Amino acid sequence: MSQYRILKSPDPDDGGATIVDDQVTLTRAEYDALQASSLVPEPGNAEESAALAKSDSWERAFKETLRERELAKALAGRPLVPGGAEQLIKLWRDDFDVIEEGGEFKVSGRDGRRVSEAVAERLSSPEYAHFCPPTSRGGTASGLSGRP
Repeated sequence: MSQYRILKSPDPDDGGATIVDDQVTLTRAEYDALQASSLVPEPGNAEESAALAKSDSWERAFKETLRERELAKALAGRPLVPGGAEQLIKLWRDDFDVIEEGGEFKVSGRDGRRVSEAVAERLSSPEYAHFCPPTSRGGTASGLSGRP
């Protein structure tokens, strides 16, 4: 059976050596039980844990909404096929991060670029060309259409 040594105080004494009285020896089972008990909230902290979970869910929802809003703004002026903006938002929303700088939240691409720059580059690529309407009508030469 393996035993693990855990320092009570990671600070060494003046000589640079750790003090033996500040160490505890545990078995793996004791260590696992200690870790498991530290992950479970104490009965008195149930309200605090619930408030923290609610705060985290609010923050996550806020960031998702902010990310989708920025994508919608970047796609707003662009000619897209019907329903294309909604599809692109769902497709791209995980490719952007919301970061806080000086009390302000900003959305940027994973590579650090602004949302509008990333959207413009992606829409100009062949991979997403089918979201843009065709630039020409196509067809054959109209001058020859009267010939049998």
